[in-house]
Amino acid sequence: MSDPHVRISEDLAERLALEARHRGVDLDQLVTEAIQTHLPPAGAGLGFVGIGQAKPGFSARVAEERMEAEGLV
Repeated sequence: MSDPHVRISEDLAERLALEARHRGVDLDQLVTEAIQTHLPPAGAGLGFVGIGQAKPGFSARVAEERMEAEGLV
């Protein structure tokens, strides 16, 4: 198991400690659960890639050039 270190505000540290006590778990377990809740599953990748359908003849390069010409990039 890894032992990463992060800097958090005193207020957040107190809130985490209070919540851990309230749940009856140690602080490491609470933080681990919180992080796991907010991360996608391992290997999930970008689920939205490939779900769209482009019109025939669409070119990402041409679209990018148009955006640059219009000052959008």
